[in-house]
Formats: sequence, structure tokens, C-alpha cells
Amino acid sequence: MYSKEKCKAMLEMWMKAEEVIATGGQSYEIADRRLTRADLGEIRRQIEFWEKRYAAATGKGGIRFERATLG
Repeated sequence: MYSKEKCKAMLEMWMKAEEVIATGGQSYEIADRRLTRADLGEIRRQIEFWEKRYAAATGKGGIRFERATLG
């Protein structure tokens, strides 16, 4: 089992990755070439994974880090 400190650190890291992708774009295209920086779906899966691990580590049901939603 992971410590609550490790879970929190990993959760914060993945949330930062989500923020970077959200503000900088997931991919870009120049002429006929496309570069994808990251898989946003995988980042979100990792956030959910670490939220669950943090909940288990704290024994309190954990915390939910809120993410901004559009619309």
C-alpha cells in the first residue's frame, strides 16, 4: 500500500499534468505533421487511480480534487 503522502504527491503531479495539457493543448499540427504531447484520457485515469489510493490510505473516503469544467 502507498503512503498517504505518496498518494497525495502523485495525485498532485497528475493534476498538474492535466492543467498543462488543458492550457497548452494536447497536440499541434504543422503542415502535414502532427505531434501529440500526451493522452488526456490516460491522465484522467491516473487522477482517478490516485484519488482512490489516497482515499484508501487516509481511511476517510479520501479527498476529491475538483477540476474545472467547461460550459
